[in-house]
Amino acid sequence: MNEYMLKMPWMDSPALALEPLFTAHGCKQTYKENVIFKHAYEPNSKLFYILEGFCYSFTASEDGEVNITRLHTRGSILGEATCATEAMAIAHTKSVTPCTVYSMEYELFARLVTGDIDLVKATIAMYSWRVASYNISHYVKNTFPAQQKLAFLLMSRHEDGENGRRIFPFRFTHRQLGELVGLSRETVSRILSKMQSDGVIEYTDDGRICYTYHRLQKWSQ
Repeated sequence: MNEYMLKMPWMDSPALALEPLFTAHGCKQTYKENVIFKHAYEPNSKLFYILEGFCYSFTASEDGEVNITRLHTRGSILGEATCATEAMAIAHTKSVTPCTVYSMEYELFARLVTGDIDLVKATIAMYSWRVASYNISHYVKNTFPAQQKLAFLLMSRHEDGENGRRIFPFRFTHRQLGELVGLSRETVSRILSKMQSDGVIEYTDDGRICYTYHRLQKWSQ
């Protein structure tokens, strides 16, 4: 399995090279779990850098259904597209675990980056990834087998469990998992049931998916 393909579009390529800039000049904020700290349809002039924790961006329909669009962890930057294009954000961002986040006005960010070739390169890489990830998304969602797409998602972010096992850190419904990989809720349910019956995955006491990387990798091929 190509490790690069694990960086799916809903996952951010960590911009760790920009972390010192945010921690030195940004505004530090901490959030408990299940807190919406970035709202849609509000004027947005800030970038947000995730230092610790897991969170996700989502849109919500009028009937209350949540549609998840991006997952974030350390090194993820939010607001980069709307700031650069002066567009209105259409997604909220919510913490899954307690999070530490640095925010910075886009104009300050631009001034600090200008003139520092290393920061310029890191910024270009960050924006380039957002473009490339869309193309990767389209390719993977439209060409890869269903079980492989779901396996990619589970392996792309994890917490360490016992005995070398990994835990997918998010507790999403089958419908939400399907949204992230372009599958129906029924297909996700069927694949996860098969994974569990084959002993590839199991569930933690709090309902998260636990697996062994190499076993899941082999099963999905």
